[in-house]
Amino acid sequence: MSPISARDRYPAFADPDDYRRARAVLDQAGFTVAGICTALGIGDTQAISSREIELLHYRTRHGRPLDVLFRLFFMDEPMSEELARQAVTPMSLESWIAAGLLGIKEGAVAAEMRLLPFGDMVLALDPPWRLASDLAAQYVMGIGRSSLTLANITVRRPSELTLDLGACCGFQAFLAA
Repeated sequence: MSPISARDRYPAFADPDDYRRARAVLDQAGFTVAGICTALGIGDTQAISSREIELLHYRTRHGRPLDVLFRLFFMDEPMSEELARQAVTPMSLESWIAAGLLGIKEGAVAAEMRLLPFGDMVLALDPPWRLASDLAAQYVMGIGRSSLTLANITVRRPSELTLDLGACCGFQAFLAA
């Protein structure tokens, strides 16, 4: 992947309604925590490790929209334009590319961001390859076990102002909101 400029670093759809449409595409495909766990026969998306990638590769071989989205956004595997286009239908593949979620690499479609369903949210995180780019210092990691532990022990109460500083990917701020 070629490095992208800081201006293009953060995914954004041009049409605000495309966020709703993209969420509908993901939900329809089953790109949710429950949908992924059920389809892949796993207990927790947070528990996926590199040791299981070969098994998950086998389980996502069918080319269904969920298979394609999982391979793109979890496994960082480029997919054919045809499969990627089918996976994001009824949206256009071009709108996902223009938003910075997907890109073209050597004639295949590849993820520019990692999408992670968590609860009712879908978080955009940096993919591992970005650590080797010029943007490594700005790398946004995923939700780790320490973030989950902190979320589980944090007292939740109404607050007008909450600071999430240096606690990973902004996950605590999402929970506070």
